[in-house]
Amino acid sequence: MMKEIEGKPRKQDEDGIPEEAKQWEDLSYKPFLSEKKQFAVCCSTLGQNREFSSEEKFFVVKTIAMFQEQWTKREQINLALDIENKISSIAFDTQYKKVYVKQDDKEIEQIVEESIIAENAIKHEQGDDELNRDERALLRKKVIFSQYTKGFWAPDSAMEFKQKQKDNPPILLEGEEEVEKYIPLVPEFWKEKC
Repeated sequence: MMKEIEGKPRKQDEDGIPEEAKQWEDLSYKPFLSEKKQFAVCCSTLGQNREFSSEEKFFVVKTIAMFQEQWTKREQINLALDIENKISSIAFDTQYKKVYVKQDDKEIEQIVEESIIAENAIKHEQGDDELNRDERALLRKKVIFSQYTKGFWAPDSAMEFKQKQKDNPPILLEGEEEVEKYIPLVPEFWKEKC
């Protein structure tokens, strides 16, 4: 449905409201799922045989209310941070599946080819025939499994990789900023991400 306003046609939605005039309400988080906990506060005069004055009682109630308020704020902040961390994790996983998985697969294929060449060289030294199709397929599966599991658990490789990165930091030209670059098949990469 079109309606002409000031000489220009404007689209209208099914309610007859021009699209440009719509006011969108702000979206906000739903309240966090939480459970209410109640505590009892006990006050002691530490052996003195007296009652608390009204000023002391007021001070205790005021302090408890202030503590409760700060605690609630801190919990809300922590919950919001947890949500942001989960969203950023999902964003990285999506980026990984779109872009980085191809780099990992390319690197794994290179390692598979190198492993097949090395295994064939060992067989030649021993006077045996080269790997047949089934042996190559089995070696390929073993190498792929090994490379993917290193992303979760490979303490020796992880230490070696970190030391190598420490010994060979990226060289930056004057005025260049260090950009986080994806490195395929980093040992224990996913262990650190989770």
